[in-house]
Amino acid sequence: MKTQCWVKIKITKMELSGKVISVTENTGVKQDGVTEWFRYDVLINYEQGQFPKNAAISFSGKKFENVLKLEGKEARIYFDISGQIYNGKPQNILKGYKYDVR
Repeated sequence: MKTQCWVKIKITKMELSGKVISVTENTGVKQDGVTEWFRYDVLINYEQGQFPKNAAISFSGKKFENVLKLEGKEARIYFDISGQIYNGKPQNILKGYKYDVR
């Protein structure tokens, strides 16, 4: 018997600042066979030092194509966290919605 537990958490503002290491563009066609989709995956280094830390943040939609120009620059990225269970394993996705070049 499986038990489900839900916890509701309100997070006001999530952001990371650092150097953008890479930006990858992914495209495809939706199931309707007509509509194109765009996703831009940004890898940002937000902590330097002996053990540097990176995070991957995804931006969805053609309106974020300017994110491609961030590679190699210092930036602040604002995002939300989305979670799901896929094939029985939990997954967290960082979904970007805004960015500033520093």
